[in-house]
Amino acid sequence: MSKKGPIPHGIDRRKYLASIGLAAGVSVAGCSTRDSSTTPTESGGNQTTTSKSQPSVGGQWIQGQTSGVQTLIPFLSTDEISDYALARVLDYGAFISPDLEPKGLWFENWEMNDANDVIRYKLRENLQYGGDLGQVTVDDYLYNLKHIHQNKENWAGYNYVSKFYIDGEPINYVKEGKYTFRAELPSARANRMFNDYTMWMRPLPKGILEKYVPSKDIQGLKKDEQLVDASWTGNLGPFTLDEWKRQSHLTFTRNENYYLREAEEFPDDIPYFESYKMQQFNSTSAISSALKTGGVTATGLNPFKADTFKQADDVQVVTNKYGSGLFYVTLNQRLNGWEGFRNKDVRQAFAMALDKQTMIQNIQQGYATPAHTWSPVWGPYYSEEGIWKPNGPRIEEAKSKIESALDSYTYENGKLKGPDGNQVELKLAWVTGAKTTKLTKDYLQSQFNKLGVSVTLEGVNWTTMLGKYCKNSASNTEGVSEADWVASPFNGGPWDQSTSPRDWDIMTGVGFDHGAYTPWSVIQMLFTTRGSYNWAGYVPPESFNLDTKLQEAAAAGSVRRPRVSSRAR
Repeated sequence: MSKKGPIPHGIDRRKYLASIGLAAGVSVAGCSTRDSSTTPTESGGNQTTTSKSQPSVGGQWIQGQTSGVQTLIPFLSTDEISDYALARVLDYGAFISPDLEPKGLWFENWEMNDANDVIRYKLRENLQYGGDLGQVTVDDYLYNLKHIHQNKENWAGYNYVSKFYIDGEPINYVKEGKYTFRAELPSARANRMFNDYTMWMRPLPKGILEKYVPSKDIQGLKKDEQLVDASWTGNLGPFTLDEWKRQSHLTFTRNENYYLREAEEFPDDIPYFESYKMQQFNSTSAISSALKTGGVTATGLNPFKADTFKQADDVQVVTNKYGSGLFYVTLNQRLNGWEGFRNKDVRQAFAMALDKQTMIQNIQQGYATPAHTWSPVWGPYYSEEGIWKPNGPRIEEAKSKIESALDSYTYENGKLKGPDGNQVELKLAWVTGAKTTKLTKDYLQSQFNKLGVSVTLEGVNWTTMLGKYCKNSASNTEGVSEADWVASPFNGGPWDQSTSPRDWDIMTGVGFDHGAYTPWSVIQMLFTTRGSYNWAGYVPPESFNLDTKLQEAAAAGSVRRPRVSSRAR
């Protein structure tokens, strides 16, 4: 389902993993010093929409969250909450505005030629790393590209290496000057500006990286003091990190040297808060209590609390019709998951056991929309042609589908029994902390039990879900010493060679950015055999030619403009 969430800062943000309940959705009226003429920017500052008049600077913003930050090393950040923390201390090259125009942050200019095969970048000349690390220059970008972002060996474990290639061919990056460089695309890509991962780069200083690159010392890099305490970030973000207490909080102070203050297109005094705090709580109910007492400025809101807070004079409830991402039920098709899920008919049967409208109304309290395809209904690429809709619950039809698909399985007294004569037992892993996820796992257990299987529940926090269930490696698989290939830590090899540290069959509470304007990019990462986030081990049918179809979509000769859908909510 597509879950309503916070107003996005840019329509095409960096792709991220998301846990239900992480994103900001509620703010306390009166605590923000912004006036009605300003809107948040991705950097954490504010961009004036009508004039350059500015509110006064002061106060503290406190963000409530239920999950902890994993890392502050940019190329290792894969989850939403870590990227949110990084955005306090680091901007990036550029973003796409809601009117589909490229807007520069670190990039003073960022544009594609008429032939759609060359992108040119001009860095601002006032970008400074911290301490004595010097200016950010093209040399830093090219060094990061060579050794991390475009390095197919991927010794550093970067998840988006494939995004710096087109149809397997590397994008050629050429230095033009100290602050200018260009990307020469192997073939024309009219939509590349919407999916140019160069703009999401946050290059580490060459002076730090070159200490670890020769020996490929990723463990040493992770422990580098300047990276751990984010002291290398200089004037590159709106705030500087003061303290990071794991599983508790991060505190930031307004960056007095923030580079964007010198840019004509941005206000002179951003950001407007003196300090910023990311406070972790053990549950969304605890955050709600803090919101009532003024201990939290903004947080993701439990849908069950929405009506209550809408009545409060000092709280503003904000929903986003575009959604915060797609949340789905993942079925493990690797060796440490049930073999039945490697059969398409069985997967469809489990989908038929669910009623999305029941989940939306009873669990999400109406703050979601059903999703039957990866492109949201409001996006430019949405179409109902060829879409399969399970339209459940259809329990008896689903059971018949399962029995027909699995020759060695049969139903006895309503129980699905395997070749060993025992009832099928499945483990459902879920992310703790949010009431909606708790209700979702209960609903899944109830409905799947009706299919004749026994479902046991295993609740874990976000950190454990990522590290012990989503990530996988050949080292976790008995009899396999090395995988044929490694796409990323979340796809460490083929389904029969790479498994997660903990066994699981079903997962809930995890979602992903919908990438509405470049859906082929997200689909490639999640559903191709070597997709960097294909932790379920899904193998698309050869007859479908998924890779070819995605390449054709990415190579479209024109940019599809957005449309307004009457169904968008």
